[in-house]
Amino acid sequence: MKFFQSVTTLEELKKQYKKLAKKHHPDCGGKHEDFIALKKEYDRLFEQLHSNSGTQNNGAYQNIIDELIKYDIEIEIIGTWIWVTGNTYSLKTELKELGFK
Repeated sequence: MKFFQSVTTLEELKKQYKKLAKKHHPDCGGKHEDFIALKKEYDRLFEQLHSNSGTQNNGAYQNIIDELIKYDIEIEIIGTWIWVTGNTYSLKTELKELGFK
């Protein structure tokens, strides 16, 4: 990799990309070829890091859902959110222990 050697998280990637995009953008004095290479490298690494973060989170989501199934509540998965509805007030302590707010 030419631009993102030490990047390991999506947050680091986005921060580094913004910095490098300003430096290499043709409107800011950079070369068009360098900017295109930067964008391609960013897209490739973004896909890789994004898919890795999803597989790492799947186990955590599954554990939380396994705990939630025990209760008489509705569970919805919305993107990366777990949304629970129903009689949640009586489960306030249990939900907080699972990381819900």
